[in-house]
Amino acid sequence: MQLPPAIVGKGILASFMGFIRHLLSLAAHNLHVGWGIMTLFMLVGALGSFAGQQIAGRLPHPCSGNYSVCSLCSWESISSGTLCRAYCNQWSSNMTTAADLVSKAKSKIREVTPQDVTKNRDKLVIIDVREPGEYAAGHIPDVANIPRGLIEFKVDNHPLLSDRDMPLVLHCKGGGRSALATVALQELGFKNVVNMTGGFDAWQSAGLPVSKS
Repeated sequence: MQLPPAIVGKGILASFMGFIRHLLSLAAHNLHVGWGIMTLFMLVGALGSFAGQQIAGRLPHPCSGNYSVCSLCSWESISSGTLCRAYCNQWSSNMTTAADLVSKAKSKIREVTPQDVTKNRDKLVIIDVREPGEYAAGHIPDVANIPRGLIEFKVDNHPLLSDRDMPLVLHCKGGGRSALATVALQELGFKNVVNMTGGFDAWQSAGLPVSKS
């Protein structure tokens, strides 16, 4: 289990200062310089250890924010109650989620409805970016299937992606994966690529034609 920098720093500095204090104590005893000097050395060592821990405590915690004690692992966590990922293997509240990525992608693209697609069907190239198994279970008639994880790599060798000015409509099951794919194609120079909002689920809910293969 990986320890956060703050905990590691505290442990290293405390151990080091404790070792130095022990050496000073032994030196004082062996040199017979008296209990007074030995006691003084021990006090100096203790103060050094305390100062070291205070410095280490300022090292950044991997979750940032204000610290509290995690109820499950007894280590530091975010005060909001989200568990520290270093000990509980859970993401803290400041981590990006898949929903965040989709939301950010949708802010960069244009979207159309299934009804918009049907009105301009003969002018559009529609690409289903779901996995092959999803496509086989049901898909929009006469559309190509290029999975989300492959679409960037198909740009230079798939006939439907040879023209970067071609009006493209991407869709997946619900619109998330296709939103990410739309951003990817935009960044690769496609000027007229849009996402179908709601995906295949919205297409089916609208009662539009579905094929199976």
